[in-house]
Amino acid sequence: MGVFAALPRPDWLAPYLPQFAVPNLPNLTCLAGNQGDPLAAAILLAVKKGVLVFGFVAPEKINQTYACLYGVAPGAKSATMIPDAVAFAGIAQTLISAVLIFLLLLAIRNHFRIR
Repeated sequence: MGVFAALPRPDWLAPYLPQFAVPNLPNLTCLAGNQGDPLAAAILLAVKKGVLVFGFVAPEKINQTYACLYGVAPGAKSATMIPDAVAFAGIAQTLISAVLIFLLLLAIRNHFRIR
């Protein structure tokens, strides 16, 4: 009982909850003009770059996501304009994710090692 008495109750947290509320976001629209939610597209792209599972998302959906977030080059139907900084950030995110997944699997292996 002593451990549970130390845990915060929801009514104790009530005065602090408004500061953690998500602000009202402006009306977001895709730059390519197609239907879609840019916030969901950004989350999909971040998960795809972080999970490192091939075939996790169809390449057509990734192209649509890039077009939604960054727009299409003038005069081209499907060539997206991805800024260089975004491309390098994606590479860095993939590398860091690979290292962290490796360390997680190594920790799990060491945890279940028979001594």
